[in-house]
Amino acid sequence: MEQLFKYLTQSEDDKKWGLYVNVAGYAEIAPNEKYPPKGHPEGYHFIWEDGRVLDEYQMLYITKGKGVFETRTTKFDVKEGDIILIAPYVWHRYAPDSEDGWREHYIGFNGEIMKSIIDFFDVESPVVYVGYNEQILNAYEELFDLTQQERIGYQQAASGYVLFILGKVRQIVLTQGFANNKIEKIINKSRLYMRAHLTEQFSMQALAEELNISYSLFRSEFKKYTGISPGQYLLQLKIQTAKNLLSNTAFTVKEIAFKSGFESPYYFSKAFRKYTTISPSEFRDKLKRN
Repeated sequence: MEQLFKYLTQSEDDKKWGLYVNVAGYAEIAPNEKYPPKGHPEGYHFIWEDGRVLDEYQMLYITKGKGVFETRTTKFDVKEGDIILIAPYVWHRYAPDSEDGWREHYIGFNGEIMKSIIDFFDVESPVVYVGYNEQILNAYEELFDLTQQERIGYQQAASGYVLFILGKVRQIVLTQGFANNKIEKIINKSRLYMRAHLTEQFSMQALAEELNISYSLFRSEFKKYTGISPGQYLLQLKIQTAKNLLSNTAFTVKEIAFKSGFESPYYFSKAFRKYTTISPSEFRDKLKRN
């Protein structure tokens, strides 16, 4: 058996930051070795028959072997490439298969930020397959190095790696239904078209027809993939272009309206105010004052 772990302290500033790490560790469990390994403090160590409940989030990445994860209501088979996201106050237990063992990387963390982030994950299905993901594995290892050294500000740096891992897992979950999918290719083509023809007038219905897909299916799948409708995606591209022109050129607001692909200065000002809460002129004046 090989294992390394570190339990950590948190200052008031660490907690105010919104996300902090309580523990980070690694263990390689050989076949037929007793699990969980000894050395963990009370509250973390558990007996299989009793399981455990934590007052923190934990995220385990299994990079070798297989095993099982259980809650009060469900049993999950765990394999190499799975990440287990455990929410606070959920009874659970897990262990590697006795014949295979496993390799686990784990972090325990908490913070106010998680109250909103956890809503993006299905805590009833806490096992997510991400495969061998070098970016995720590197983030675990970098985070572990930070916690081993405990240099000033390490908690804030470590929280960034936690957010990165959560973000990658979320991305993988969202894209799994689109992997090597014809719809994904259509969406990517449509986004490239919008960027290339930003200043031209075209309808989304015509774009969908050009891409050989019904508009209703195109709109629903585009929103599922990006989180916003095709029309809103195009509008945000135009607003971003307008912001850049307002910031870095001397063009008039009227000129910028057309250079950003808006049909009229009136519609440009109305849309700009909706997205930024201020008019284009106010936006430019605010930049000059700063």
